[in-house]
Amino acid sequence: MNPLIITGMHRSGTSMITRILNICGLYIGPENKLMPPGGDNPKGFWESAEIMNINGRIMSTYFGDWENPPKLPYLFWHDKKMDDIHRIIKNFVTTYTQHAKWWGMKDPRFCLTLPIWHYWIKDPKILVCLRDPLSVADSLMRRDQKLTLDKCILLWSQYMRSLLDYTSRENRIVVSYDSFFKDPLERVCYLLNKLGGFNDYAVDYDKIEEACSTVTPELRHQNRKLKNHVGTTNISKKQFRRILDLQEKFEKDEIFNTKKD
Repeated sequence: MNPLIITGMHRSGTSMITRILNICGLYIGPENKLMPPGGDNPKGFWESAEIMNINGRIMSTYFGDWENPPKLPYLFWHDKKMDDIHRIIKNFVTTYTQHAKWWGMKDPRFCLTLPIWHYWIKDPKILVCLRDPLSVADSLMRRDQKLTLDKCILLWSQYMRSLLDYTSRENRIVVSYDSFFKDPLERVCYLLNKLGGFNDYAVDYDKIEEACSTVTPELRHQNRKLKNHVGTTNISKKQFRRILDLQEKFEKDEIFNTKKD
């Protein structure tokens, strides 16, 4: 099975979906090196602290961070400033991939840093976790009251525009976070099938049921739609339209919308 890079804007279900796949057999690194659970993610982030630190270092090199993404130079992965990062990623990936046939990595920051990882990971599939930008904004503001609605919506746009530029329809698989709450079993089975999980890797039905049990509606506090709130932000109409168009591009590729029943 192809290596899997799981990403999407922060607060878009990347943790939940990574945990689902982890229970079904996806290796995501040694448990003692995963980020510990937090108040905003009590069930765990299911994310390597090392990956988070590497991506954080890439952004800080260009004077940015997750909430203030830097403007990365064109072909930044060829920048001399990235020489040490290349060595770190090469060593990390070499060690990481020795442990399992089916392995993956998760970090929302991959939206911004993907090409330098792609350089060292052969033929990965990019699993894009999609959530409405207004729901993402509500969730971010609930976590950090210093953030504004406009700031969060524009952040969603920056992350997802970058991800669209760095991927193709051939190597990305788009899944809707909200759709898992409608029918977890059907969604998990369909995703595993899409990833080759039933053809290349034997998945116990008990594991699938366990994975489905992690989909807990009480942890989804926000479910608003940006398209229903045109004119309620200070974002210009032109930019607002571009954000909706960007959302629509991903929604057209969303596997539960495009599957044939």
